[in-house]
Amino acid sequence: MSWSLLGAERVKYILGGMLRRERLPHAILLTGPLGSGKLTMALDLGKAVNCLAPGQDGSPCGSCDSCVRVNSRVHPDLFLLEPQGRSLVHPIADIRRYMREMLVYKPYGYKTKVAIIRCAERLKEENGGALLKTLEEPTDNTLIILTAPDQSSVMGTLVSRCVTLRIPPLSPETARAELLARQGLSGPQAELTLALAGGALGQALSLNSARAFALWEKIGAIFGSPKGAARLEAASAFTGEIVAEMERLKKADRESDKASSKRAGEEAGGESEAVGDGAEGGDFEFLNLLYRLLRLFFRDAAALGATGSDRFLAGPAPSADLWRFAKNFPPRAYSFYEAKVSLLADSIARYFRPEFAWENFWVSLLI
Repeated sequence: MSWSLLGAERVKYILGGMLRRERLPHAILLTGPLGSGKLTMALDLGKAVNCLAPGQDGSPCGSCDSCVRVNSRVHPDLFLLEPQGRSLVHPIADIRRYMREMLVYKPYGYKTKVAIIRCAERLKEENGGALLKTLEEPTDNTLIILTAPDQSSVMGTLVSRCVTLRIPPLSPETARAELLARQGLSGPQAELTLALAGGALGQALSLNSARAFALWEKIGAIFGSPKGAARLEAASAFTGEIVAEMERLKKADRESDKASSKRAGEEAGGESEAVGDGAEGGDFEFLNLLYRLLRLFFRDAAALGATGSDRFLAGPAPSADLWRFAKNFPPRAYSFYEAKVSLLADSIARYFRPEFAWENFWVSLLI
């Protein structure tokens, strides 16, 4: 018996002590970067409060009837609320219904009712306000767990009624070991993956490491090559690949939406139309990966240019291309390059044709 989440020993120690003394607060906010394990910790806590054979450290056994039901997401006293639809919002009707369940009805044969509300940063005045009555007038058999990237992103009225605990990233050594054990990743590809994930294992495991490393090498080849027409031609060819991949991902999203809409219509006894609202899709994730790669490349170039040493790099060991680029990259130029990446992202977000935005980006930096 033990907590499922790797690391976060301080958080486990604090929660274990609260559980043993039966002094658990009625509302807890778990913060941490994407993929840091907030949901895993929340589910662990959801198991622990109703575990039939908890450990001495307060951890759930993981094998009793209650724990098995939580693992299978079929526990009658566990409610998991997640943002819905392409807009990723918390429907106020769902929140009101679940909060009514939390306040009015007693647990179904267990000790505590648990509501886990993911992405609490997406709760605004209307739907967030629906939580306040439960948070202000909690019952003895109620636990509400919110998760969010950080405390500042959540409504202050909610934060003030919660005990906040931060899930820290894993140590680099532990993260490397897990990547090797789970995905067989090591060397520069693993180092790049961890740098992009910021030490958050969940984010690292979900990243397409092979694609990220291939893009990293292409960025290095462009900036590390000598000035001239050949470099601009390589950048232009890369732009073509980027735009083609964006179109492929958009098409895949549309087909997925259409299939989901068809299934929903069939379940409702009719047909319904999928309505896109500009929410983040696969093309957005792809572009975001490119922006992060560019920023990491320029950051490490600045570190190499300033120190002449690879000791201060955030990413993988420097390639020959990165070394060549860094030799003529003064650290003070980093803010200029960073601003160009921000301008690129802003232009595409404003629905500029992406090929034009990328061509302007390359020309502004490569000539």
